[in-house]
Amino acid sequence: MIKQEVARINPKAQIILYDSRAYRNERSGSDWDILTDYLIKITKERQFRNALYELELET
Repeated sequence: MIKQEVARINPKAQIILYDSRAYRNERSGSDWDILTDYLIKITKERQFRNALYELELET
Protein backbone atom coordinates (compact mmCIF):
# COMPACT_ATOMS: atom_id res chain seq x y z
CA MET A 1 0.00 0.00 0.00
CA ILE A 2 2.81 2.43 0.80
CA LYS A 3 4.46 1.86 -2.58
CA GLN A 4 1.17 2.40 -4.38
CA GLU A 5 0.44 5.64 -2.54
CA VAL A 6 3.95 7.01 -3.17
CA ALA A 7 3.81 5.95 -6.84
CA ARG A 8 0.52 7.81 -7.22
CA ILE A 9 2.30 11.02 -6.16
CA ASN A 10 5.64 10.33 -7.84
CA PRO A 11 6.10 7.19 -9.99
CA LYS A 12 9.89 7.65 -10.09
CA ALA A 13 10.38 7.51 -6.31
CA GLN A 14 11.91 4.38 -4.79
CA ILE A 15 10.87 3.31 -1.30
CA ILE A 16 13.32 1.94 1.27
CA LEU A 17 11.97 0.32 4.42
CA TYR A 18 14.30 0.33 7.41
CA ASP A 19 14.41 -0.30 11.16
CA SER A 20 12.31 -2.87 13.00
CA ARG A 21 9.83 -3.66 10.21
CA ALA A 22 12.63 -4.16 7.70
CA TYR A 23 14.26 -6.67 10.05
CA ARG A 24 10.89 -8.27 10.85
CA ASN A 25 11.19 -7.71 14.57
CA GLU A 26 8.49 -5.07 14.96
CA ARG A 27 6.15 -4.98 17.92
CA SER A 28 2.50 -4.18 18.09
CA GLY A 29 2.17 -0.49 17.33
CA SER A 30 5.60 -0.14 15.68
CA ASP A 31 5.79 2.69 13.20
CA TRP A 32 6.86 2.43 9.56
CA ASP A 33 10.27 3.92 8.85
CA ILE A 34 10.58 4.67 5.16
CA LEU A 35 12.96 6.65 3.02
CA THR A 36 12.65 7.75 -0.58
CA ASP A 37 15.55 8.24 -2.93
CA TYR A 38 13.96 11.20 -4.66
CA LEU A 39 14.63 14.83 -3.80
CA ILE A 40 11.41 16.78 -3.58
CA LYS A 41 10.14 20.21 -2.76
CA ILE A 42 8.44 20.81 0.58
CA THR A 43 5.00 20.95 -1.05
CA LYS A 44 5.52 17.48 -2.53
CA GLU A 45 6.81 16.22 0.82
CA ARG A 46 3.58 17.39 2.42
CA GLN A 47 1.62 15.42 -0.18
CA PHE A 48 3.59 12.29 0.74
CA ARG A 49 3.13 12.87 4.46
CA ASN A 50 -0.59 13.53 4.20
CA ALA A 51 -1.23 10.53 1.97
CA LEU A 52 0.79 8.18 4.17
CA TYR A 53 -0.80 9.57 7.33
CA GLU A 54 -4.23 8.79 5.91
CA LEU A 55 -3.02 5.31 4.99
CA GLU A 56 -1.74 4.77 8.54
CA LEU A 57 -5.12 5.73 9.96
CA GLU A 58 -6.81 3.18 7.70
CA THR A 59 -4.61 0.25 8.77
